[in-house]
Amino acid sequence: MATMKVAGLLLAALLAECSVRVAAQEPSLPTALSVSDDSFQLNGRRIVIRSGSMHYHRVHQAYWADRIARLKALGLNTVQTYVPWNHHERIRGTYDFTPGTDRDLAGFLQLVHAAGMMVMLRPGPYICGEHDGGGFPAYLLANAETGQQLRTNGSAYLAAVDAWWAVLLPYVKPHLYSGGSGPVVAVQIENEFGSYGSTSTNPADAAYMRHLKDAAAAALGGPEAVLLYTTDGGDVSYMENGALPGEMFATPDFGPTLNTSMSFGAQDLFNPPGQRAHIDSEYYPGWLTHWGTSMANVSSIDSAAGITVLLAQRASVNLYMAHGGTNWGFANGANGGGVDFQPVITSYDYNGPVSEGGEHGVGSDGVDKYQALRQVYSFWSAIYGDPQPPAEPPLPRRAAYGWLSLNQVLPVLPNANTLSPTPVYGAATFGAAETYNQSAGYILYRCPSLPAALVPADGRPAVLQVQGLADRLSVFVNSAPWGVLYRPDGPLLNLTIPAGVLTAGATLDLLVGNMGHLNYGRGIYDPKGLPGGPDSVTLNGTSLAACGSWDVFPLPMDYSSISGVSVGGGDKGRAGASETVQWTTLSSAGAPSALSLRGGGSTTAPPQPTIIGAATFFRGTFNIPTGGVADTWLASCGWTKGFAFVNGVNIGRYWEAQGPQHALFVPAPLLQEGANEVIMYEEENPAPGYNLRFVDGPDWTGAVCKSDAGDGGEVSPVAEGQAERSGANVKTPRAGLDDAADSADSACKAPVGGMQLTLQNCTNAAAAQFVWTETVSAAAAGVLALAAEPHLCVGAGAPSPSAAAPPLLLVACNGSDLSQQFIRFQRPQQSGSQAGGPVMAVLTGLLWDVAGQQPAMGAALELQANDGTRLAQQWAFAVAQTTAQAAGADTYGDGSTSGQGGQTVTLRNIAAPGMCIAAC
Repeated sequence: MATMKVAGLLLAALLAECSVRVAAQEPSLPTALSVSDDSFQLNGRRIVIRSGSMHYHRVHQAYWADRIARLKALGLNTVQTYVPWNHHERIRGTYDFTPGTDRDLAGFLQLVHAAGMMVMLRPGPYICGEHDGGGFPAYLLANAETGQQLRTNGSAYLAAVDAWWAVLLPYVKPHLYSGGSGPVVAVQIENEFGSYGSTSTNPADAAYMRHLKDAAAAALGGPEAVLLYTTDGGDVSYMENGALPGEMFATPDFGPTLNTSMSFGAQDLFNPPGQRAHIDSEYYPGWLTHWGTSMANVSSIDSAAGITVLLAQRASVNLYMAHGGTNWGFANGANGGGVDFQPVITSYDYNGPVSEGGEHGVGSDGVDKYQALRQVYSFWSAIYGDPQPPAEPPLPRRAAYGWLSLNQVLPVLPNANTLSPTPVYGAATFGAAETYNQSAGYILYRCPSLPAALVPADGRPAVLQVQGLADRLSVFVNSAPWGVLYRPDGPLLNLTIPAGVLTAGATLDLLVGNMGHLNYGRGIYDPKGLPGGPDSVTLNGTSLAACGSWDVFPLPMDYSSISGVSVGGGDKGRAGASETVQWTTLSSAGAPSALSLRGGGSTTAPPQPTIIGAATFFRGTFNIPTGGVADTWLASCGWTKGFAFVNGVNIGRYWEAQGPQHALFVPAPLLQEGANEVIMYEEENPAPGYNLRFVDGPDWTGAVCKSDAGDGGEVSPVAEGQAERSGANVKTPRAGLDDAADSADSACKAPVGGMQLTLQNCTNAAAAQFVWTETVSAAAAGVLALAAEPHLCVGAGAPSPSAAAPPLLLVACNGSDLSQQFIRFQRPQQSGSQAGGPVMAVLTGLLWDVAGQQPAMGAALELQANDGTRLAQQWAFAVAQTTAQAAGADTYGDGSTSGQGGQTVTLRNIAAPGMCIAAC
């Protein structure tokens, strides 16, 4: 039945295509994208938008062209991107679109234009996107009036929006497609407003959206210049709250699991007849990931099947995300709020078809997501008469540079005055970080001399209670750390400080880390630090307002403040203050040679603090030889929580105890031949020996990183580990594994059923990329493990009644979901009494079918869904001359006999013709 339904969809799509394909004269000048005849029209022709989201601010500028080329090779004709307000205006009135940087929006748009693709631009002012504050600059949170007006018709908020758009929209206008020199065909107004307000029931919300629409139309030129549209969740309730029917084109967003007919039916309700072009503005082939959760992973087959359904209806679609990239520095957002607060991890890989490092994404079913989607787009491009996707470019090289010891330290607390650009001394009170023009990083509230009234009597422990914390508080007494409090652990947070620690005159430091402003929901007004002031913190029930005099140190933790150069002028508020930081070199024994990481304190030893080495920067360098610069990943295994700089660029946060991310992407353009600097800021406990390492791929293994799990080992130095990826863009084995002699020794051992297998290069067996070695484990005895990917094995499946030998089974050795597992040969029974021909099945529901015929020389196997739609990988039998093998050998392990003397039979991957499965 499913096959008949899809066949009907395909037939209907083909008939519709024939009925609308008419000759059209190409206009001499480009026209704006428009909607008529219930379809998108561009230059007088009906088009299908095949878009993918890629955010320029999440990709290193030097890699923009590479990632755009990968999206085009995927089969896309459009790129969708957000414009984060706070990426270009961190300080009120100062705008940054510097050419040659990741803020060069015009440069990005022109690269898309040069690639012959269109752009759907999403300039907010609110964008969500798991970006810090949903794109809002932190200065909007500096006073409650403006902060509480976000996404409303409030005058203070709209004045800020108007000032921003008065700069942004004229900057964008020269890049409109209709002007003939740019790619921008559509501009989204706000973002999913129906999840926040209600244009249908609240006149002020409708006025807000109408204000934005009118401002965009006035600045960009109206409907004859660009299509304005809204995006909301894919059902009636969301769309009626976010749309302006008849005023702007309304679109839904939904993923593979939502009912397509329901979502497009909702879309039709908010667009006039004739303007009901269907588009899924955010189709989710993956999902976001928070710290402390598993890495998001969505089935490639489900993703491809959903795209097939959409394109069969000639609906347009945007993949969110096609390429996710990285939340550099402190750019990540957060969801929830209060005890539900969940910050987003540094990687924005999103399990899209193009992964963070440019490789192919792999779905939860183990299927190559890029190839699965490319097959679908390629097929429908042919149906629509569009050009076939170009070849995918080779991947940039990547390297494992190995271990590095950091030999310099800079503790924050004794250097707070120098590290802070705007310290405040002797204040009676304090407030949120944003009130000090602090947009990201940390803020330190210091009571320099604790009054006796706050010291527990009779030697009792002290209980520190905090209300309204945002987000993570480290508590220090006389520079010694005594504990950490975290926002989700409760609305009232308590920390017990042992008896004898707090004394009259002691210094109490409250260091609060901002882990990302909320980017979604009604609670988006999210000031950081201790916004409730001293009264929000008590010691044994007494307000810390009793301190009476507070020093406040905003700590943006940017590179300029820690690099050892001057960071400001004057005495920064206190006589004798140093203007440059002083790094201390560690002794060869690994201990500080000139300071204690615990800082100062009493001459009598108090109880030992719970954390050693907290709130400290560690610095070191490593060398890259000539010609050795490549992409790499900084593995944070052994460290605890913090962030890292490489050559002055903040590459993002790490949090080892939470995971699932344990390595930070370092693109090659950040590196250089010769010396390279690495700085780690550690909030709690540094790694033993202050060591870290660079590896050649990501680590999303969950709560425990690979090396902690015992399978890491030493990393190859750059001279041996800088393997180049190309072709099928699969992981290249370490040096030595592709040696011909090694291949012969390791691949041709006797596995189950008398088989000998290697996954090899079809034209050069000596250049085999994957080698199978015989191994025995408790999980699967007598299997062949892949030497380059030891988590994959070939073993014996359950014997078939008609098979002379067990079928072959490609599995994950530990039972986890990994690429292309659970492939087996079997003979399924068809309806009736007639036995079906052999098929190779993937347990995700895909079939390799040969139309019920016995596999034979030249018969093609095609990967297809159970409903008959074509998907991703296709394989064909091929014959090659080789050493004689026994005639009638059970080459496939399913009882069939296909081997012949003097020949070997291989399965050749049609989508990646360089790869075969062959018998040795």
